[in-house]
Amino acid sequence: MTDRSRPAGFALVLAILGVVLVGALIVATHVAVGLEHRAAAAGVDRQRAFAMSEYALWSAVAVWNPANAALPPGSATSRVVRAAGDSAELTVIRLNDEIFWLVADARVGEARRRTGISVRAITDSAGVRYEPLRRSWLEVH
Repeated sequence: MTDRSRPAGFALVLAILGVVLVGALIVATHVAVGLEHRAAAAGVDRQRAFAMSEYALWSAVAVWNPANAALPPGSATSRVVRAAGDSAELTVIRLNDEIFWLVADARVGEARRRTGISVRAITDSAGVRYEPLRRSWLEVH
């Protein structure tokens, strides 16, 4: 004699329900991994943009363009600095006879970083040299 307390096909319903649950877990895991990947890539882009803006600033200070000294106070000039496949727009603004404000705006992917620094022209017996002012570095955004 067979036990008929369970309806026929109960095992099939449980098996289908198990497959659906496992499929939902796989899809949820795939979505979570995709979100993590996009967040990590965005973080890398932000860091690359920051590094590029810093590179543009410090390379402009290290290798000063003599044409900047010819700018009248209140005027500006810009150029594009490229390195390692990235680029930044460097703007040099002459504030007065001695002080310049440099701003580097770098974009990598969707990330954008802007940094700035003040530079002072120092004239002595050796000639003119350009040095950043202490505590003048700023991350604009």
